[in-house]
Amino acid sequence: MLTAFLLAVNSAKLTIPVVSLYASAPTFFTVWSLLRFITFICFPRHIYRRCDDHLYSIYQRFVLFFFQNWVNVKIYVHGDYKEIFEKKENVLYLSNHQSSVDWVITNMLAIQQGSLGHIRHVLKNDL
Repeated sequence: MLTAFLLAVNSAKLTIPVVSLYASAPTFFTVWSLLRFITFICFPRHIYRRCDDHLYSIYQRFVLFFFQNWVNVKIYVHGDYKEIFEKKENVLYLSNHQSSVDWVITNMLAIQQGSLGHIRHVLKNDL
């Protein structure tokens, strides 16, 4: 009985984030489509960009919530990081991919910087 309970809890630990992320994607896509349609008709292009960045930031915070809290991913930064995190600068970050979720690490750093919605990722298909 206890083994079955522990197996169910362990399975839920994996399925809850996966189901939540996949279930939220159509909702975000629908909201984005409505936003695109409304801003295309009524508002200038910079309004759409600002709203799109905000919506993207909300979705990325949702993804990061599971990576940071559910999976317990931690980033350790050494050096003069306090000085770096106080500045808000433009950055071009190039990386040799070690895994297919390297973009999560840049998002974790960007959320501390306050620039999460302003990141664009270009990934190569061959990993």
